[in-house]
Amino acid sequence: MLTIDNLGIDLQEFSLREISLTVEKGEYFMLLGPSGGGKSLLLEILAGMIRPDSGTISLEGVDITHLPINRRRIGLVYQKPALFPHMNVFQNIGYGLRGLTRGEKSARVGELAEKMGISGLLQRHPGTLSGGEAQRVSLARMLAVSPHILLLDEPLSSLDKDLRDDLKGILRTLHRDGQTILHVTHDYEEAFSLAQRVGILHRNDKGVSRLVQVDEPRSVFDHPKTRFVARFVGLKNVFEGTLATGGDTEDLCFTSNRAEQGSFYIHPGNTHCGTALVMIPENQVRCSFQEPSDHSVNCLQGEILDLAPTPSGVEARLGTTPELTVLLQPDTISREQLHVGCGIWADFDPASIRILSQTGESPPSTENVSPENRT
Repeated sequence: MLTIDNLGIDLQEFSLREISLTVEKGEYFMLLGPSGGGKSLLLEILAGMIRPDSGTISLEGVDITHLPINRRRIGLVYQKPALFPHMNVFQNIGYGLRGLTRGEKSARVGELAEKMGISGLLQRHPGTLSGGEAQRVSLARMLAVSPHILLLDEPLSSLDKDLRDDLKGILRTLHRDGQTILHVTHDYEEAFSLAQRVGILHRNDKGVSRLVQVDEPRSVFDHPKTRFVARFVGLKNVFEGTLATGGDTEDLCFTSNRAEQGSFYIHPGNTHCGTALVMIPENQVRCSFQEPSDHSVNCLQGEILDLAPTPSGVEARLGTTPELTVLLQPDTISREQLHVGCGIWADFDPASIRILSQTGESPPSTENVSPENRT
């Protein structure tokens, strides 16, 4: 088990602060965040390449905060494999094996090469390998020394789709065999296919990065705690604001913290007044070129700001208040009439809005909000 307690480091224009995390033995954990958030820096601190300014790191119950790299039993694999160019694949994999007979070393290298699917490459040199082959060799070299935990720094990002899928299969096999893995990436889709839990690292506008949420991948997607997390995992139409009673309607009035995002109505369900993070699903917004006749409480007028064809329809960004991203289907609106700048109406059911998180803090009452003042 890896335990990180209140870890921190201050660099000239960047800081990691108050990083506390536990990765269980045999767990596949992913650390996610955009570029420049400190993910790779944290791996290098864990591997012993950089000393933290504060906090502790324990592995299997032993404090390794100040142990040298070669005594940590941690393997770090970078995005770009750093293989020894003058050694062949066999020599690269076996480099860290000490105290073994020639036969034992050959057997260990052969076992790992078979597991990585590179048995036919053992006499090749790194300069003759593809990116996917080199990454497998790099993994095998780290696994040769039986690390307690394997650290992966965006190992899939430089590979094409087929090679990524192949390497994902290898990583799943390693995990099933009991290998503890801490994998950093900026791609949330990788988390759904590999990770048991994820942590989201956020760098604020002051250059300070902190862990803002740790949970199972599906739970983070369904219940992000902040607007940053919601947008990072791919949710759109996400708004922070307050919920309050809405005058003569049973629906609650949501008012965004930012004036340009306006207000709209939400079906109460199990929600209550207070601050909230909400999301309007893009496939639940109805669009037309004429004002809807059903007098929807959430009816917005605007123009199309941008259009992007997708395999499942046309994604449109609308200059409404709030600004919305919607997915237009061919059977609901004519593609021939769509163009940037054309006027459009959008409406959505108050019951379709998702409440992502609430604090329970009640805002001032807005009972004076009348239907005439609805957005």
